[in-house]
Amino acid sequence: DDADHDGYGDDYDDYDDDNTGTTNSGSMFRNDFFANDTTCIATADGGGGGGGSGRSKSSRSSSRWRSAMSTSSVRTIISGLPLFQGVDDQALDAIVASFEKVQYDADDEIIRQGDPCHDAGTTYMYVVTKGECAVKVNGKVLPDPYGTMTRDAIFGELSIMNDSPRKATITAKTNCSLQRVSKATVKKHLPQDVSAREAFEKERDDLKRIDDILDKIAGVDSRYGGDIIHKFKPQRLWLWTRWRYTVLAFSYPFVLFNMTLTGIIALAVELSAGSDWIPGYEPDQENPIIMQLNTIFGQVFNYLMTLATFVLTFYLSEAFGLWKQMYFTTRKIQAGLNEICMMLAIGAVRDDMKEFTPEAEACLDDVAHFVRLYHLFMWGKFSHTYSIVVSEKGMNRMLTRGLITNDQFRCLQVQDDGISAHHTCISWIGMRIYQGIDEGGIKDDMALKMEILNRINFVRSSQSDVGDIIDGRMSLAYAHLVQMLVDVLLITSPFALYAQQGIWAILTVGVLTVFYAGVLDLSKMYLDPLDNDGLYDDSVNMDLGVLMNEMNVGAAEWKKGAMFVPF
Repeated sequence: DDADHDGYGDDYDDYDDDNTGTTNSGSMFRNDFFANDTTCIATADGGGGGGGSGRSKSSRSSSRWRSAMSTSSVRTIISGLPLFQGVDDQALDAIVASFEKVQYDADDEIIRQGDPCHDAGTTYMYVVTKGECAVKVNGKVLPDPYGTMTRDAIFGELSIMNDSPRKATITAKTNCSLQRVSKATVKKHLPQDVSAREAFEKERDDLKRIDDILDKIAGVDSRYGGDIIHKFKPQRLWLWTRWRYTVLAFSYPFVLFNMTLTGIIALAVELSAGSDWIPGYEPDQENPIIMQLNTIFGQVFNYLMTLATFVLTFYLSEAFGLWKQMYFTTRKIQAGLNEICMMLAIGAVRDDMKEFTPEAEACLDDVAHFVRLYHLFMWGKFSHTYSIVVSEKGMNRMLTRGLITNDQFRCLQVQDDGISAHHTCISWIGMRIYQGIDEGGIKDDMALKMEILNRINFVRSSQSDVGDIIDGRMSLAYAHLVQMLVDVLLITSPFALYAQQGIWAILTVGVLTVFYAGVLDLSKMYLDPLDNDGLYDDSVNMDLGVLMNEMNVGAAEWKKGAMFVPF
């Protein structure tokens, strides 16, 4: 095979086809769930286009390079994709047979961000079979683990499912071999009946949701420009000119409703009073209508205003206290995980050249990988936004992205729909550290082991605090009372204030509604720090994607920081 003499080698020439641990070349590799043999990728697909055929003259494709081994391997990989779940064996065989091998030299561009994918004949889905590819978004290479694709990683499958442009640029990091198939070929073999199309559309929507989550974790997309919360500037003019993420944006529908109600009341009363009524002046307190408004609504409004001011102020204070407790708990978990990685880097064994031994480096990489998985699955447990990642579909997507290995996927699927996936991963962290000690990669020091175990227990305890905070955020009776109190106050305000101020009550009611309804809305958002209720589009809640992105970067930083020593 002439491909073996051009620097690429044959596709899957060391692929473990029967999953025995023995590769086709006769070499051995670790085949347990600690083996992080596929590093990761970002959500690089989402479209496809003219770039699908490659952008360098050095890229080459030929169907004659396909072999039974590579075809079998590709079939194994793509058969797990949701895209092909409804495809029968004959159609799947036809799709697999249509894959062709393409090769790229280092630094060649494979696909480009923004390329269209409407041309089904030149839009491709890819499987990496040899080498590494880099993922760039907006011209920047994403940090690992999302910025590198290795063997078995798939990209471009969303281009088969929709016509949106490519979401990332993929370039060859090394000499690469890939298998690709066109959008036209795949769609020709997909089921065309109504139920199949509906299932196809649901899969597409679910994949987009999962990819959006992975984009946030990778740092591609964030709610507050990369900050975990929306920060502010203390200048008065700056604060007055804000709209989004303020109580004005949340409460204005109720404000407009109450002001309109006040205007209707004013118009009705003034029309019933006859032509002697002068708009804009204080209402005649001797008028029977005004007397009735004062009697029915005026006193109730005055009593409620005092009570509501006190209760609502305390309610906001309690809600903000819960929000702060959740924020600091998230930071404690993050700090505990960072401390585990830091202590492990300190205790890693070095060789005579003062560099990490292979056993030490493997242990550091594996633990960092499990730390990232734990952090993601933990928030997937508690946050409705991220819950899909702990489902079988979410984990399957992570598998095709190279974020977890086949063995890790199988171990996690033993759990009940991934509900306990974070418990499994934190156990893996401790188990892998002890394995590293037994292998001689980590120093066998009792104090170090005790400190690491203490940090693991600290993380586990802090993780439990998250659930406790959510479960005990506020009783129904308390929330119900405050809601009724504020609503009754604001609904009576147009009637009570018109009797005192006339037409000017429209403005007064608007101001009161802004602050009382705004404080109540703000309290509700603070009581939902993970945005599980989904009550507001632009809430003030924490961006967990930023938190996880920080942890992804931090998990690898300690190894990098301790890589070289000056002594």
